[in-house]
Amino acid sequence: MQIDDQNFPSLIIHSIFVIILISCATTSFCAEDAQFSNCNTRFSCGQSFPSITYPYWGEYRPQECGLPGFEVKCQESNHLTIDIGSQTFRILSLEANNKLRIARNDLWFEICPKKYENTTIDESPFHYVPDSENITLFYDCDGYNDITLVENQFSCGSSNARRKGFFADDSVSSIDGCELNISVPVLSGELKQFRNRASSSLVTVQELLNQGFRVEYNINSLTCTECATSLGLCWSGTNSAQPTCLCRDGPHNSTCPSDRRLLAAPFPSSPSDRVRGPSAAPSPQPQRNNLPVKLKNHPKKLMIGLII
Repeated sequence: MQIDDQNFPSLIIHSIFVIILISCATTSFCAEDAQFSNCNTRFSCGQSFPSITYPYWGEYRPQECGLPGFEVKCQESNHLTIDIGSQTFRILSLEANNKLRIARNDLWFEICPKKYENTTIDESPFHYVPDSENITLFYDCDGYNDITLVENQFSCGSSNARRKGFFADDSVSSIDGCELNISVPVLSGELKQFRNRASSSLVTVQELLNQGFRVEYNINSLTCTECATSLGLCWSGTNSAQPTCLCRDGPHNSTCPSDRRLLAAPFPSSPSDRVRGPSAAPSPQPQRNNLPVKLKNHPKKLMIGLII
């Protein structure tokens, strides 16, 4: 049988592809691990969080795909929350370098919570970032008439029973005439702008609180990067004392073996695809004259083998 010169490379590629498909159907050579399939699923929450992955888990991402303390919930299909200790926080942004910006969920719509308690971020692995600082909210201050904190005043309750409140920085531990107080972190830069109201878009204490504050967490990011580079997935075992990487055929130490990486790579459609990407410019073609060229057809022998 004679094979056309132009079609010969494509025939080799497609023949190898068919053999691989047959091997996948008759052996476990291409079987994908169930844990890998589960953890390869990302979930979204509104427009702000289109792709939530490791170290977070929740919704239809199983716990094994993330780390303890990183369960998140999508509320009303548009905002993300996380529980730290006994308190629930609204996630405002997932940031680089293991940081996230959060705000207390119970203070999001109403500056006067149902339960008065300090903000506590003392649960591992989260801790405060230096660009955040505490302010103190004082409640039920009807007996306090000092004008020095008038600009920091707010009120609670219905229009018929308004209760006066104030906020002060962390240097003020108590105010005579105020019954209750709680400590809440805010961003230092936002607090500075708020105090200079002439140049700030923040008008109320409620708006200041809704800017949130930053926390960070400690995980083995280097191990995760090495795992991801080998086309594996970071999961619950990646941050352990003996880290593992979740590969298509199951967990492996640190990174995925090289043969598993080939299985995860897309199969090229033609030899040229292996040389340049789809967005690369085409290679220049040599100029040809209009004279007809006779091509000699030579018989080709096609030998195909598969080594497993």
